[in-house]
Amino acid sequence: MCCKSWKTFFPFLVTFILGVVAVIPFQALKTEKKFVEVKNELVSSHRNETGSSGACPSHSKFKSDSDLNSNLKPLQIIAKPRANYTDAARTNQTEGTVTLRVTFLPNGKVGDVGIVKYLPDGLTEGSVEAAKNIKFEPATLNGKPIAVTKQVQYSFSLY
Repeated sequence: MCCKSWKTFFPFLVTFILGVVAVIPFQALKTEKKFVEVKNELVSSHRNETGSSGACPSHSKFKSDSDLNSNLKPLQIIAKPRANYTDAARTNQTEGTVTLRVTFLPNGKVGDVGIVKYLPDGLTEGSVEAAKNIKFEPATLNGKPIAVTKQVQYSFSLY
């Protein structure tokens, strides 16, 4: 009797674990979308409070999107190292694009590197290593460096 219940439970457990692992990358996307929605909601609610002129003295710091963006200096990538084509990828004639989500920290270092689109044969791993060595000037808001997360792509094709 015990063995029968285990045989029934095991496939369910494996399916559940695979489902959880498959959902994790999408949770990061939902978090980003929520942040953008909250920002847009704050800006639109501020517009409703202040009218079109934005004349509310207590909120004069956030008059419009253009005012927010005028104090924002975007991230500038200075050097993006190339990812090496592996021997296994050449042998298997693997081609395509690896897409990574890279966090650029205010201290000028690369933070987390997440995989958005994967390629086999060591191409993804090589892309992650190359992305960790990107040289950049951090984005700034009101003159202060800020962390920014962007997608970075590495393309691989056989000539």
